[in-house]
Amino acid sequence: MRDRGAAYFDTWDKQLKAMSTPEVAAIAAKRKDELAAKYAEVLTTMQGARAAFDPFWADMSALRDAAKKGVTQDTQKNFADQVKAARDKANTLKDRVGAASAELNQVSVIYTRP
Repeated sequence: MRDRGAAYFDTWDKQLKAMSTPEVAAIAAKRKDELAAKYAEVLTTMQGARAAFDPFWADMSALRDAAKKGVTQDTQKNFADQVKAARDKANTLKDRVGAASAELNQVSVIYTRP
């Protein structure tokens, strides 16, 4: 995504240089700069979501594997702590994905405003 974004903004720079109307070029350059800044924020927010996903997935995989082995009274006691940890990580992941979604919505505002 980072490489595709860089290529997109490089293309935009080339198009700006080819514009013959300075006023239009100035508006396009301002919008490009605004979008590039927001895009950097999106990437950072998405990295945070990805970082939250891996520990959550590890907990869920461990719970699945433990459940496959069979649930006994002893393992049920361990499940409570594991489930709580997975729930906490799920909440963190949910918050970070929500933040990434909000950032993406702000990008769409930049694209759609006149």
